[in-house]
Amino acid sequence: MSKNSKQREFLFKYKFGGKEWSASVFADSVEEATRKIRAQAAAVYEGEVVARFPVLPKASWVNRLIGWVKTK
Repeated sequence: MSKNSKQREFLFKYKFGGKEWSASVFADSVEEATRKIRAQAAAVYEGEVVARFPVLPKASWVNRLIGWVKTK
């Protein structure tokens, strides 16, 4: 998923394990951001992020690589 460039990033803080943590979410309004944070309570684990790399929107070779990886 990618964030919509018109959306803003909202920051939320919470306590867990005796420490204070924060999480951010992209949304059109604080109300939508709050709804998104609440919806995370029903989230389903999908895996661990092990790497991130920026991709230019018009990098067609990256799209071909992603397509190739999905077929393997």
